[in-house]
Amino acid sequence: MRDVFDGNELAMNEEEMMEALMAFQESSMEAREQQAAELAQTNLEEGQNFLAENAERDEVEVTESGLQYEVLESGDGATPGAEDT
Repeated sequence: MRDVFDGNELAMNEEEMMEALMAFQESSMEAREQQAAELAQTNLEEGQNFLAENAERDEVEVTESGLQYEVLESGDGATPGAEDT
């Protein structure tokens, strides 16, 4: 930028500048993708650890599909059926 303002000859021509900019953008994108992949892996591991620990709690029910739930307060009213609206 100084060369432009000072009227000096540029160190790169326009094509070289575009190539350098594109290379920088690609390396930046790869770095962001790597960070996102690492964060995703960390989140996956933490989530799996939480589910494993949570499933061991006495209050937690685990369904066949792996869904975990805890009944906070059981109702005592009528149970709806498949034909109810």
